[in-house]
Amino acid sequence: MTDATSGTQLRSDFDNFLWSPIGDDTNGMLLSVLSALARAKLDPWKEAAELARLPRDSAIQRLAQFIGTIQGVVLGDDSKTVATRLVALLPRQQIFETAVADKILSRRFAVRPRLTLINIVLGILIVAVVVEFAVKHFG
Repeated sequence: MTDATSGTQLRSDFDNFLWSPIGDDTNGMLLSVLSALARAKLDPWKEAAELARLPRDSAIQRLAQFIGTIQGVVLGDDSKTVATRLVALLPRQQIFETAVADKILSRRFAVRPRLTLINIVLGILIVAVVVEFAVKHFG
């Protein structure tokens, strides 16, 4: 997990995940993911982003390990069950679609200059053929 001092942008797409309860602390207060990460001096938004990028099973395992290290929390279920519930709240599909779109666009623009050059050359050849035909037949 990462250090809280590494400033990241606050992203609202992680709100459902970050504000969800992990369990009750020893005082009977709900302990949210945000609170638990902040208590551990970790950047909650960066952690959420890193978990969202991981494969689902890896994210669950990583979060379950973290939950297991929290002192003074009473879980309703075991840490893996809690982690599974929480990871389901991460905006995984959106991040995946964005990553795929970025990859497709980067490939498209990497190929595009070659296609543009080919189109220009073909255009010049077509114009030359039309001009030659016109000169031979019309004058």
